[in-house]
Amino acid sequence: MTKLSLSKMGLDGKATMAFVVDTNKQYTALSVRLHQTACVALYRAAQFGDPDALNMFYSDLRVNDQTALRVWVGQHSSYVDLDLGSTRNWIKFDTKKGFTLVKDVESHRKDMFTVETNEGGKQMLLALKPFYDKNVKDKDAITLEVLMNMMKRTADQMTKKADAEGIKLPADVLKLTTSMKNTAAKELAAIERVTE
Repeated sequence: MTKLSLSKMGLDGKATMAFVVDTNKQYTALSVRLHQTACVALYRAAQFGDPDALNMFYSDLRVNDQTALRVWVGQHSSYVDLDLGSTRNWIKFDTKKGFTLVKDVESHRKDMFTVETNEGGKQMLLALKPFYDKNVKDKDAITLEVLMNMMKRTADQMTKKADAEGIKLPADVLKLTTSMKNTAAKELAAIERVTE
């Protein structure tokens, strides 16, 4: 087939359909490749403590896909800390540093995954739902750190708005907001100690 300009292709129905079919094939292939890349990069971070590939992959994604990847990684890097009785993550994300590994939790990440083989007790990454299909509003993907920051912000906003409007908060509500701030600050400090 003679190579047509896009304008001329738009005039030729058969050429347009062939172009769309080819684009759809390439898009599907790219989607598969994106999932494979995320799986290999997460495996590398988990198995070898090396998040460089994950950070490089993340850096060139579009904003929506970056958000979806952060949520996906957060969901698949969580574990239950039996000592603290809470859910933690063995990898964290910082807007300046990107993905970084949490120190001293190697046992919660190493030998937990395979990329494409089904080995007893290990999570096969390619079998996971692709990150780009992830509902970024999925509550399961929220980490304890995110929740504590949310709680602290809520308490701060309530107090600030009440002060700005000259509203005296009832004692019980004031006690609740103070407790929320103190609890959030304590938990965030504990998370920071664990992640340093």
